[in-house]
Amino acid sequence: MLPYSTEVLFALFAEFNRTAWPVAVTFQVLALAALILVAYRPGQRASARALSALLAAAWAWVGIAFHWWHFAPFNFAAPWYGVAFLGQALLFAWAVLRRELRYRWRSAGVGWIGQALLLYALVGYPLVDWLLGHDWQSLRLFAMAPGPTMLFTMGALLLVQGRTPYHLLVIPVLWGVVGGVLAWRSGLPQDAILPVASLLGLGLVVARNRRT
Repeated sequence: MLPYSTEVLFALFAEFNRTAWPVAVTFQVLALAALILVAYRPGQRASARALSALLAAAWAWVGIAFHWWHFAPFNFAAPWYGVAFLGQALLFAWAVLRRELRYRWRSAGVGWIGQALLLYALVGYPLVDWLLGHDWQSLRLFAMAPGPTMLFTMGALLLVQGRTPYHLLVIPVLWGVVGGVLAWRSGLPQDAILPVASLLGLGLVVARNRRT
């Protein structure tokens, strides 16, 4: 068993959302803007840098503001989670500087899966929490909670044009597995999607990279 209950966990998210609501709103708006930019300027440097920079900021914010400041008093492993999230943020920041990623909407199978993960991370994830009876203030949002942030990232990586760097997948996939374990131990069946999406995304990227 974990040292906190599901009620405590969602109360923690509610407090975090109330404290940082301008940041939450800003991230949702920026996410929509970045995806629209990718849709209208597929494969372009500006749209790629915008989405990669957004991902870097989201992982850094969750790592520092959530794991280090809010979650650490309830979970001894939270600081280490924060280190991992900050590491992923640095990897995306480095990708921005090197201009190594380009994103493109696709109508093929991998593209549809990536777009579905993006949509689910932004809308479906908090909607499922709400349908299961959680207060709207405690909903887990992209860039405010680890789960939807990982799903959004995996969706974006499935839209990468050309080969996807494997080092960008390590931490998201590991967090998907960790999130699945935490979901099983804390009684959150809706989070079973985390390990499924992370491992499925990894398999799709490996297959696509081999073809490329």
